Amino acid sequence: MKTTPIVSLCAVFTMATVALQGENWPNWRGPHHDGRARDSFAYPSSWDKKTNVRWRVTLPAEGNSSPIVWEDRIFITQSLPDTKERTTLCLRREDGKVLWQSGVTYTEEERTWQRPYNPYCSGSPVTDGQFVYASYSSAGMICHDFDGNEIWRRDLGKIDHQFGNGTSPVLVGNHVILYQGPGENAALYALNKKDGSIAWKIDRPEPVQGADRKDNFRGNANGAISSYVTPVLVGEANRPELVMGFPELIMGIDPGTGAESWRCRGINPLLYASPVVHQTKVIFLGGYGGPSMAIQTGGRGDVSDSHVVWKNERATSHLASGVIHGDHFFTFTMNGMAECIDLNSGDLLWHERARGEGKDTAFWGSPVLAGDHLICLNRSGDAMVVKASATFQQIAANGLGEVCNSTPALSNGQIFIRTHEALWCIQQDRSL
Repeated sequence: MKTTPIVSLCAVFTMATVALQGENWPNWRGPHHDGRARDSFAYPSSWDKKTNVRWRVTLPAEGNSSPIVWEDRIFITQSLPDTKERTTLCLRREDGKVLWQSGVTYTEEERTWQRPYNPYCSGSPVTDGQFVYASYSSAGMICHDFDGNEIWRRDLGKIDHQFGNGTSPVLVGNHVILYQGPGENAALYALNKKDGSIAWKIDRPEPVQGADRKDNFRGNANGAISSYVTPVLVGEANRPELVMGFPELIMGIDPGTGAESWRCRGINPLLYASPVVHQTKVIFLGGYGGPSMAIQTGGRGDVSDSHVVWKNERATSHLASGVIHGDHFFTFTMNGMAECIDLNSGDLLWHERARGEGKDTAFWGSPVLAGDHLICLNRSGDAMVVKASATFQQIAANGLGEVCNSTPALSNGQIFIRTHEALWCIQQDRSL
């Protein structure tokens, strides 16, 4: 049957409208740095090793970094222990085919938590749609173009910490922002996107709590001191603030100059989770049972006594970052629990076991939100789907049977999951 020009035009318009509803996932935690998909696609809530699986691609070695997505390409970082390489992989979205792999060889010894808990290249890459930027810990940061050509490389010094590295870069204006840490020589860097030159640097403030800390290391002067925080941008367009969590200190920073705007004391010496923005507040979770707090942004100087909205001195053991839906803050713990916190008061509304099939119930990766469904994988590879509501409702537990320490990426109805064995593309009504 011949198609009339009007019908053809309508079809093109419809396809264009659908395309505009899609969304890239250009960095860890998504386009808005909050773990939320804001496109109009329907995401599956149940799957297994074959059902609702578009494809599965075996990876060459373990890895904790999370995938990012830009149109028809997927990027992840990958270490290769046998050859001492630290690389970025580019895969085709349609079928997971590896298009290129490029990086650096680094043969010096670097401490990390014993394999396979925290392999090298645990930080996720970031892209602006033209270049992809990746941190390889002590091996430095490299910028590649989309064909895998190295554009620039920057050595930021060696990282030395018992748990290793795991922070991810973010893009702010013309800068790539990265916390090169943890460890005594840790620092927050702003690099120029064009050539990798250092625009500004903030050295890690010296912690002071020692044995007086309030987390599960209390009474232990040798307890771990570190931050794995990826900073977030808050504020109005005419006064943006980069909010960073250092051990024991949260800081608001001018992202253009690196000048300090404000600081707030009272957070834990050990921070795993990155902050989440709620209106004009930032929510921080202390690691390993340390304090959690909400801070009003926009202050000047030391705001420790004036801008703390609420604080919980003792919290559960948080490694995952949280997700906000309405006036509720949701997260998952290292003890296998799901939690809901009232954002206005800081009260814990529920704390429930997220039940799957695997034995290792700890959550290392962070939850993402599709519609009103939270998705978070535990270390056994059980993808928990929990409703984001004021009452606990577990929708599903989708077992992949592979170790997972990463955060899913959501884009155009597809869920991309990185395990220690493979990269998975989950999609409704697509099965192996």
